[in-house]
Amino acid sequence: MMTNLIRIIRKRLKHFFATEGAKLREMTFQEKRSYIWMYYKIQIIAAVFLIFMFGSLINTWFINPPKQEYLYIAWLGEFAMPTTLDNLADKLSVIVTDPNRQAVAVTSYAETGDPQMDMALSARFFGRMQTESLDLVLLDYHELNGLASMGAFRPVRDIAQATADNPVLYQKITERMVTITYVCSVSDVEITEMIAISLTGVPFLENLGLSTEDLFLTMIFNSENIYETAKAMEVIFGMWTEDEYQ
Repeated sequence: MMTNLIRIIRKRLKHFFATEGAKLREMTFQEKRSYIWMYYKIQIIAAVFLIFMFGSLINTWFINPPKQEYLYIAWLGEFAMPTTLDNLADKLSVIVTDPNRQAVAVTSYAETGDPQMDMALSARFFGRMQTESLDLVLLDYHELNGLASMGAFRPVRDIAQATADNPVLYQKITERMVTITYVCSVSDVEITEMIAISLTGVPFLENLGLSTEDLFLTMIFNSENIYETAKAMEVIFGMWTEDEYQ
């Protein structure tokens, strides 16, 4: 049955092309162009659209795929220009193992004053957190305290421990670790824990034009990128030595 259907389709297509070909041979170039556009413009537009779509997908999947997020950082500090955060991401991207395929991302989730936009940013932030695609957060003390009560962060001693083979960096981090006490909104239990690293006065960030007066770094509870974070800390504290990771 399928074979007969294919034969019928072939026969009809052959007749169609023969008939259309005969019509076109009798027309001038201008007539051909007008005829084709009049009767086949929908098919032409659809074909161009499909070619564009497939071309874009091939380019995205195989030719120029987007870089993978080696480390994803959310910004919840004072307002910062997107170009400034992009510059921060570029500076931190020296830590990636494959510059052609990987990059550090820094995205702002700070309040904009637009309720709908802020709601969308908040949903995106928590969505990333739940899907384990969010690693670090740069934020002020108000945001730190609020998110800590939701159990969003892991102790920063894990970050410090990952830098233990670099005594100078380890000391810098441990000196800046901040202990806060908060009531967990889930268990209603009071918790005291070191969950942030103060970045006040860090030259690397201030040279980029970022305000560090009330700025802290912390790590999302379900991120496993401790090693990558340790490398980022070397850059932030001006101690990056690429040879160590070759």
